[in-house]
Amino acid sequence: MPKKSVTDASQKTDKSSKRKSKAGYVIPTLDTVILPGTSYPLLVGRDFSANAVNIVHEVKNHIRLILVPEFSKEHKKEDEASLGDIIDLIFNRKIGVSAKIEHLATLPSGLYKVVVQALERVEATNFNYTAEQVITAQYESLPIINDITPKEDKAYISTIKDLFEQYTSIQEPSAQLDYKVNQPDFKPSCENEFIVYQIAHILPLSIETKYELLQKSNLSEQYNLIIQFLQNEIEIGKIKREIQQKLEKGVEKSQRRYYIQEQLRVLQEEFDEENVNPEISKLRHLIDKAGMPEKAIQKCNDELDKLKRIPPMSPEYGVIVNYVELLTNLPWSKMGQDNLGLLHAQEVLNAHHYGLEKVKERILEYIAVLNNSGNPKGQILCLVGPPGVGKTSLGRSIAEALNKKYVRIALGGIADEAEIRGHRRTYIGSMPGRIINAMKRAGVINPLIVLDEIDKLGKDYKGDPAAALLEVLDPEQNHAFNDHFVEIDYDLSHVFFIATANVETDIPVALRDRMEIIHLEGYTENEKIHIAHKFLIPKQCKENGLSTQDIIFDTSAVLKIINEYTAEAGVRNLEHKIGSIVRKVVRKHLEAKEKQENILPVRITDNDVEQYLGALRVREVPKWNEDKIGVVYGLAWTSTGGRLLPIECTICEGESKIYFTGQMGNIMKESAQTAYTFLKAHATDWGIPAEAFKNKEIHIHLPEGAIPKDGPSAGISLFTVLYSVFTQKPVRNDVALTGEITLTGQILPIGGLTEKILAAKRNQIYNVLIPSDNADILKEINPEILEGMNIIQIKHASEVLGYLFR
Repeated sequence: MPKKSVTDASQKTDKSSKRKSKAGYVIPTLDTVILPGTSYPLLVGRDFSANAVNIVHEVKNHIRLILVPEFSKEHKKEDEASLGDIIDLIFNRKIGVSAKIEHLATLPSGLYKVVVQALERVEATNFNYTAEQVITAQYESLPIINDITPKEDKAYISTIKDLFEQYTSIQEPSAQLDYKVNQPDFKPSCENEFIVYQIAHILPLSIETKYELLQKSNLSEQYNLIIQFLQNEIEIGKIKREIQQKLEKGVEKSQRRYYIQEQLRVLQEEFDEENVNPEISKLRHLIDKAGMPEKAIQKCNDELDKLKRIPPMSPEYGVIVNYVELLTNLPWSKMGQDNLGLLHAQEVLNAHHYGLEKVKERILEYIAVLNNSGNPKGQILCLVGPPGVGKTSLGRSIAEALNKKYVRIALGGIADEAEIRGHRRTYIGSMPGRIINAMKRAGVINPLIVLDEIDKLGKDYKGDPAAALLEVLDPEQNHAFNDHFVEIDYDLSHVFFIATANVETDIPVALRDRMEIIHLEGYTENEKIHIAHKFLIPKQCKENGLSTQDIIFDTSAVLKIINEYTAEAGVRNLEHKIGSIVRKVVRKHLEAKEKQENILPVRITDNDVEQYLGALRVREVPKWNEDKIGVVYGLAWTSTGGRLLPIECTICEGESKIYFTGQMGNIMKESAQTAYTFLKAHATDWGIPAEAFKNKEIHIHLPEGAIPKDGPSAGISLFTVLYSVFTQKPVRNDVALTGEITLTGQILPIGGLTEKILAAKRNQIYNVLIPSDNADILKEINPEILEGMNIIQIKHASEVLGYLFR
């Protein structure tokens, strides 16, 4: 092996130094720090270390070994470090110990087992790898500097002894802990400079901490390092002891509980179960009183038998108790006493709701059938209408009219099938579904249950709640409804279900097929005025501590609120605005009362509304005062009611293409393309030359571009606006129209007719063109809505031209 020499120039011996440099053989101690004054066994296997041991042993320790720590984590690779890397590592470390060999033995594996005695702390320099294949170095002794007084030294030793006693009392003692530091004749410092090293040798110091101790030259620094370590170990030991004590207490408590449970089990075998466990006796009593069917009684008894064999602290114990209590609290045969008087029902419905004649008529029909046949099956209604028309409150009124228990189940946002069918009892924290919970709250088998917002059901990976409702709302199946938690068929056939929804098409088809759909139309102005005076104003006065004599609303004021501060088919926002005015009046009244003044009664006129509610909140779509080319008024349906839908169109020279803006949906775009194709195909019939469609850029825009718009019912409106721009004829501004168009020009029926007519009337447009196929629906619309309206029925797109163009 070639000779390799490493010299640390910064460590050259100063001529003025009193320390004498000696030569020795270097052994890197892998992940081991040997301290002066201690003996330590080493396994030697690397060639350069084995050669060094042989040489020192042969010369009988006349030459010393130099033991320098080598840390494996500093190796560049996981494999064994090369000789050059080892020399570099120990060159950077320098501080080590000189040692002599006390015992040498050769193991069968070829390794040497060497017991060395560390003599003194040294600093090694001038590392060389020689031809003898050993590492040599020069070393100088580094004695400990005694930088403390005898009194300080005594105080340090006393502190270490005290900490050592605490340490040995907390940590597991070992044979080496019987050390002379606890002996009375112990003398530290200058009389025995290895004391700190001997203490550190038997303590579980990390190799980094041991090397840090070896590097320190002052006795005070070494003492402080040992004291700091002992203090940390004592704190850790205390924490470990606290943890161990808590664990032991937990084990003792568990054992004690086990012995008690075994004693209870023996007592339960010797005596009657109910005499030992009063809870089982209580459940048995509830079962006897519940009036359950035979299957339910058998199920409860089976569960009680399980309960006898289960410790009370078991989680399953609580699950069984809750299950049996639920079964005993459910109504199995208890019927509520219905009031089937037709006149009484009519009086209650009329007292709580104005209008809604179709719904009231259907409810009275149900009462009549129930009164005549006594068979309530098949009575599942679904009230569909815009927000605020009274769907949910109508359910409460029906319950009052029939003297039925009323329970409301909010379905909006439910996306888990278990919300309907319940959770299986295999899960901790399982519980029944909302249907069973509703029956428990009702306490009778014939309540009225309102399934509110059934069109807002969700669906995700947990299942489809709408599919679970199929069994609930099917008269042929709900007599044996199975909840996963209850596990016994439950009869829902006596329940009167009423569902509510805003949008009929959002209800799944299979679910919709099981219900009778009743549409609630939006209210007319007269109906809203009547509702405000009869219901809303008295309600708000009562809630705010006033009487109807203290605040008087003129009809003109209510009408202004309806037209200029609300835009809805129902009356919810109207009630909010009336409530806002009443609260402001209350505040003024109290302020005046503090001044010994009285402002009541207060009359609210149309001129006062803006003072209380501020600037106008609702601005209808602006209408032209004159006929315009490329502008037509369509009619749209939304979940909040009807709305006027102006459509604008223009053409200019450019690429033959149609541009759509205003957030038009795909269906509406297809309707526009259909209308354009129909117009282009029959252009010559209306005097439009074929050249008019060449190199023309068509732009169709629907104002209020932030609002998405879609649906086929604007097809005839789109045809009209295209006809206007290609013929340059203005469209009448006092006509609105709705209807789906086909490629042959046929006008197909549309939905939401009532709301659309109301929207036209609200915007002072009294001429409305509708598909002739909607004539049957027209007959069902409230005559008050049609009053003053000129409804024109059309079958073909060509008929529109005679009404829209002067």
